[in-house]
Amino acid sequence: DIYPSQEYTNGTLWVFSGSSTTTRSGSIRTTGGNWNQDTTKTFDTFFASNPGTGEKNLTAVPASTTSVTNKDYESLIGYLRVRNSAFTNANLNVITNAPTITIAGNSQTIASLYLRDHVDDWFGPRASSALSYNQNDAISWTGAGVLTNVAIGVFNTRDPYIRVRRPDSGGTFYGMLAQFTSQPSGGLRLRVHTQIIPEPEEYALIFGLFALAFVLFRRQMQKKRRQTAALHP
Repeated sequence: DIYPSQEYTNGTLWVFSGSSTTTRSGSIRTTGGNWNQDTTKTFDTFFASNPGTGEKNLTAVPASTTSVTNKDYESLIGYLRVRNSAFTNANLNVITNAPTITIAGNSQTIASLYLRDHVDDWFGPRASSALSYNQNDAISWTGAGVLTNVAIGVFNTRDPYIRVRRPDSGGTFYGMLAQFTSQPSGGLRLRVHTQIIPEPEEYALIFGLFALAFVLFRRQMQKKRRQTAALHP
């Protein structure tokens, strides 16, 4: 999920989640633009304008403290708590720490993202250290980070998400089953949101209004029941 950053005027907030199974052996590198092992071509147009070819550093979202408030962190906390009450503080800390990619129990920080505006737009993660994978390895993504110099206007939006192709007929860690020239039925999906994640206070206001409306509705219904009971003892 890609959102406008609230900390950086020309930045984007990336939230990673989900899991898959690799369809071949390969590796996720620290740098490079070769698309056949750790980079994908998107099925839908990803870029509205050229982001500049190459790796873009992905900065971790720092936690807010008593002396410093990070708007991206605060909005993530409110967003995740509202979306899923099962999230504990530990879960939230993991989600908002440095973004990571885990394969067969080996985790590496997603240090940067490779972007290229092309006939088929290119996208791929780059790890802090090379991360090898074998066929049928379990893979997962977690965490959040910010591209400080890539604005949300660089990306296209598509409801509900932008689909990515498998890099070649052999597959890769995205775990897709469709050929790279056809629409994928699974694998990595990119959702671009033009609106920022609402602040926790905004969520509280919205839910407070819903609660007030429910109380007023309930009182009105109780009043009608009493009036009906009075007319029909």
